[in-house]
Amino acid sequence: MTLHRIRVDGYVDARVNTAKFNLSMFMSAELTLLDSKVNTGAMARLPIAVRRLEILEGAMTALTTRGLADLRIKDIADASGASTATIHYHFSDLGELLLSVHDLATDRFARARVDLVATVPDAREKLRLLAATGLPVDGRDALVSALYELHSLHRKYPTHKRLVKLLFDQQVDLYASVFEIGMAQGHFTLSRPARDLASLAVALEDAFGLHITSESGSIPVANAKRLLTVFLAEATGSNDLEEIEL
Repeated sequence: MTLHRIRVDGYVDARVNTAKFNLSMFMSAELTLLDSKVNTGAMARLPIAVRRLEILEGAMTALTTRGLADLRIKDIADASGASTATIHYHFSDLGELLLSVHDLATDRFARARVDLVATVPDAREKLRLLAATGLPVDGRDALVSALYELHSLHRKYPTHKRLVKLLFDQQVDLYASVFEIGMAQGHFTLSRPARDLASLAVALEDAFGLHITSESGSIPVANAKRLLTVFLAEATGSNDLEEIEL
């Protein structure tokens, strides 16, 4: 089963539009959404949305602490506070649950960033927003850590291989589009073709993210953001980017 986004009972679009997956923030947003619908049936479905997200948060925690090789449904139940029966009610099996975790990552690093950059017209500001949202929040960023664990599945499962490629390609498309907008606006002079620079930017995010979540101390988040911004400034010939502290 390929999941393109998390949907709850055909009603709630459970997208994560924050830089960090945060259950309490999501619950607040969902309450506002459902209240605006003034729909008694929809209100009754809210606990389903909350429970699914609690299970997914538990899955991320379990992936980070136990690793993928030793992961069991029971580990996710222990981490989320849900029973194994409840987990099987919301997810048909461990495979579907892991695909849903991957979908959260796609929401955060692709879909949400597309929405975010659409809020500002200036390509320089768009690029600053991308640089500010493409890295882990900190070394214990559960979603990013879980995503790195899931990457190992691409060797065995074609679906995960496609998801890994899709997420990378979506982020490259986003960076490339911003570079091209910047050129059209007269703000950027690119040092290489837009897609080449976009691929380098996403690869830098992935590499920095791996070192940050390993908690090795080799590169703090602030330094990673600074270096990413330096690269983007040099790639686009825009010194304005380096003047902004992210």
